[in-house]
Amino acid sequence: MKKLNRYIATTVASATIVVLLAFMGLDLVFRVVDETVNIERDYTFAKVMLFEGLRTFARIYEIMPIVGLIGCLTGLRALANTSEITVMRAAGVSTLKLVLLALRPALVFMLVAMFIGEEIAPKTEQMAISYRAYARHKSAILDVNQGLWLRDGKDFIFVSVVKPDGVMHGLNVFSFADDQSL
Repeated sequence: MKKLNRYIATTVASATIVVLLAFMGLDLVFRVVDETVNIERDYTFAKVMLFEGLRTFARIYEIMPIVGLIGCLTGLRALANTSEITVMRAAGVSTLKLVLLALRPALVFMLVAMFIGEEIAPKTEQMAISYRAYARHKSAILDVNQGLWLRDGKDFIFVSVVKPDGVMHGLNVFSFADDQSL
């Protein structure tokens, strides 16, 4: 029974990895093509690739549920195409047992995705956004659609870029008087 468990887990896990690589490859191509419209003098194609590479962990976290489902179904389909599921059923393995065996690797992938989503993705996503903002605006006039707005009483603070080492660029403070003048 251990060999059967390992065989089903290997088949489903390998199918899930193939589906993940296919999805991430297509997603990366589309994201890079979409981001190339922002290429400027200081923001080159290499910087676009680095920006999108840093965002990959967040995308893995976002698409992992669908990848897990498709990978599990693809692995089971591969077993069904070669009539291995029929042989397993004839050997006395219940349908519920087959489903549980197929869900084991999917559960492992979901736990890995949860770890990525909680620990890695937020940090790399913030690094990517800061990197892109710094690369695009380090010597240019700031785009008001980029950055972070904060409010502190009657003061409004705009931060364009926060580098990974904590240094802020493009910091503007706007204060309003009691008569609502700037």
